[in-house]
Amino acid sequence: MVYKTREEIHESLIKTRVRGYQAAGHTRIKADHIDGYDEPKQIYDHIPDITSWKDGVFYVTEAETCDSFNDETVEQWEDFERYAGEHNNVKFHVVVPESCLKEAKKFAEENDIEVDKWYYNKAY
Repeated sequence: MVYKTREEIHESLIKTRVRGYQAAGHTRIKADHIDGYDEPKQIYDHIPDITSWKDGVFYVTEAETCDSFNDETVEQWEDFERYAGEHNNVKFHVVVPESCLKEAKKFAEENDIEVDKWYYNKAY
């Protein structure tokens, strides 16, 4: 088995979600950490991993690895959730490895953060 670093897993989560958004017809996709894409604009104090548009809706997506549920993540998610709550046409999504999807949902619930949609990658 080939073990990947946290950064490699994070990058893979972003790339996979970008491909999913492209296939679903999203446009103006921006992705942090990925060559060939512009960096998303900062939202409050944080830069999301992915932003995109589809049918007049702006999507803010954050990728997390299983070991990244910490205070910094809470701050990021709070900013992105707040931004989505302040705009009718904004959705906040999170992508994680399948192995920690339940943990991620519990983490969001414990921190009173509402995620509009969860994605997971079965490879991890």
